[in-house]
Amino acid sequence: MAWQTPKLDWTAEDGVRNSDFNRIEGNILELYNTSKARADTVIYVNADLGNDNNPGTAAAPLKTINKALSVIPRSLGDKDVRISIAAGTYDEIVTIKGFDAMLQITGTYSDRVVINSLRVEGCALSVSGISLEINGALWVVHDASLLSDSAITVNGYTINVTYGSLMYTEDLICNNVDGYAVIVDKCSMFYGGYLNGDANANGIMCLAGSIAAFHDINME
Repeated sequence: MAWQTPKLDWTAEDGVRNSDFNRIEGNILELYNTSKARADTVIYVNADLGNDNNPGTAAAPLKTINKALSVIPRSLGDKDVRISIAAGTYDEIVTIKGFDAMLQITGTYSDRVVINSLRVEGCALSVSGISLEINGALWVVHDASLLSDSAITVNGYTINVTYGSLMYTEDLICNNVDGYAVIVDKCSMFYGGYLNGDANANGIMCLAGSIAAFHDINME
C-alpha cells in the first residue's frame, strides 16, 4: 500500500469520515513496513562526546538532535534515514516536521535519552531501541505518526495526539500529570501495550471520533 498525503488543514468543525480512518490506517501499515528497512544514511549524535561541527559519523558524532535534523533533507524520497542517539541528556526542544517519508531514531536498549519536549507534525517518526524520557510536552499532530517499540516516559505534561494522527508505544509512563495523561482528539488513534502513571493523572480522554486502546492501564 502506497503512502497517502496527510491532511494538514484540520479544523474543529471537521466531521469523521471513513476515508480519514482508511488513510491513517493505510499509512500505519506503510510506516510499519518501512521502519524495518535498512537505513541508507545514519547520523550519529552524542551529547557528551559530540560536536555540532563534526560530520555526524560514528567516530565523529554531532552533539545535538536538532543539528542532526537540520542536515537531513526534507525530501527523503525512497531513502531511509536514521539518527542514532547515544544515551544522555539533551537540553533541547525537538520538533520533527516537513519530512516526506519516515524518519527513524534508534539506539541500543540500554540507552536512556532525555529531552525537553517533542512535537511530531505532519510526518512520521519511528523510535526504536531507546528509552525516551520527555520532561515537557509531547504532541503528535496533523496526520503525524509516532511509533515506538520501547518505553516512553513523559513527566508533568499531558500527551496530545490530535488532528488525524497516530501514536503507538509498547510502554508509556506518565508522571506528575495534573489532569489527563493522554488526550486523543479529532479523528486520531492511540494504541499501546501498557499505560502506567501516578494518582494525579486521570488516564485517557477520547474526543471527536478518536480511538485509544491499551493492553493494560495502571494509574496509581
